[in-house]
Amino acid sequence: MKEKSLLTEIYEKTRDDYNNGVSMYKILALCVFLVATIIIVSVFAFCLPASSNNDWEVSELDKRFEPQESPNISLDNYTFDITEEIYSRAAIVINYTTGNVVCKKNESAELFPASLTKMMTVLVAMENISDLSVNITVDGKHFGQLSEAGASVAGLVAGEKVTAMDLCYATILPSGADAALTLAEYVSGSEEDFVVLMNKKAKELGMADTHFCNVSGLHNDEHYSTAYDLALMMQYAMKNDNFYKVITSEEYTIPPDSAAPNGLYVYSTVFDKANKMTINKLNTAKLLGGKSGYTPEAGLCLATVCKTQDYEYITVTLCADGTLYTPQYAMIDTYTLINNYAY
Repeated sequence: MKEKSLLTEIYEKTRDDYNNGVSMYKILALCVFLVATIIIVSVFAFCLPASSNNDWEVSELDKRFEPQESPNISLDNYTFDITEEIYSRAAIVINYTTGNVVCKKNESAELFPASLTKMMTVLVAMENISDLSVNITVDGKHFGQLSEAGASVAGLVAGEKVTAMDLCYATILPSGADAALTLAEYVSGSEEDFVVLMNKKAKELGMADTHFCNVSGLHNDEHYSTAYDLALMMQYAMKNDNFYKVITSEEYTIPPDSAAPNGLYVYSTVFDKANKMTINKLNTAKLLGGKSGYTPEAGLCLATVCKTQDYEYITVTLCADGTLYTPQYAMIDTYTLINNYAY
């Protein structure tokens, strides 16, 4: 192979140095261009908001692309089917604070509501008596029929003078059919006419799968409701301050009068059941009140109001196995649902 001359070597070296130098300049020029571009864009972006004070007209198309506030995503937006094993045939939990249905099971099944009926009795009475402090004389002529039917009573006596509010407490807390009947007869003259008002109210509230035949919840094949409908009614009724006060009370005393010199002390059946619970208690939530019910046909029924740190919950359970003398499975179910779904 022919050796390169000195002149050739000098030429090639000069050529390579030149090419390398050009490449480095190109790279340096590119870097300068990028830095300059970034500086210009930053200055433009910084100065742009200052010009927003100008009276520029924003087109409707531009408005469509303005930043929008992000929606608040939370579990309040979801409803869960109850997967836990519960004794009740139907159940529902509603977050009363947000209005969301939290969990449900057979919530539209038409079942017998037993004494949960008395919540509607009190609601209708409250909405049809302008002054709940009005004095009412207890008639008592139909109390014997209630005893024969096995209805629970508060212990009112004929001739006793009470207020309408007294009767509301006596209807809800000890589940007094005698108080419920007295309210109905005062408002409408008869139980039958008062039931017409109850069914009218149910229709107004959208309780599409509910029909009442009496004011106390005594069994009748045509007297039925659903867990959803009863929760819907509670959601509405609890906005009434007097109803809320009654449904969340643990005890109450009706003042004495000549017919009842000792007065009448009544205590909530819901708190009575809760206080007897030795297991399956609430974890962090607090029981505020509610209404219990039982007939052999309806089984154990329960409607409660519970509170966590941030929310209040309405729970309705229907048709749990058991009797008044067995473990209170409706209460056990309620605690199970609140412990698992309330937060």
